[in-house]
Amino acid sequence: MTDDKRNLMTVFAGTDQMGTRKRFEAMYPTNPTLEMFESVPAWAFVQAASDDRNAPLIRTGEVVVAEPGAFLPTDGDLFVIEYVSKPQVPFEREQRTRQIVLTRHTPVGWWASSLRQGDDGSSIFVSHGPYPDPVVLADKIVGRVVGILATSSVVRRMARK
Repeated sequence: MTDDKRNLMTVFAGTDQMGTRKRFEAMYPTNPTLEMFESVPAWAFVQAASDDRNAPLIRTGEVVVAEPGAFLPTDGDLFVIEYVSKPQVPFEREQRTRQIVLTRHTPVGWWASSLRQGDDGSSIFVSHGPYPDPVVLADKIVGRVVGILATSSVVRRMARK
């Protein structure tokens, strides 16, 4: 996509002529591209998608391949992020959950969100943020999504037939 077209879409997105979802789609018109992997490389880890927040690119039950490491967020890229919740009562353990998120930068800061925004009729997808400093968000990132495991989507499609 040319810069002129992206700038034009961003101008339209900034007006109140579009709804929230259309405004987001105009500002972020392309999905990240993912490589298909037949097996998990030795240098990578995998993360299953727990919901359709990143559909149609990544659907519930599909497995992404991620490169582990410390990464600064980049606008429009997918990462695996780990949230740690502190114990609420004595003798309870901390809870860790991982999610596949899209990071994006806005004038108010960095967000960890999804490709799908808002309420799609059956689910509500929320964003985490804003994080004023990308380093604060980077502390939660455990890996960068580089692809999708081909066998996960193939098995799902075959099970439906």
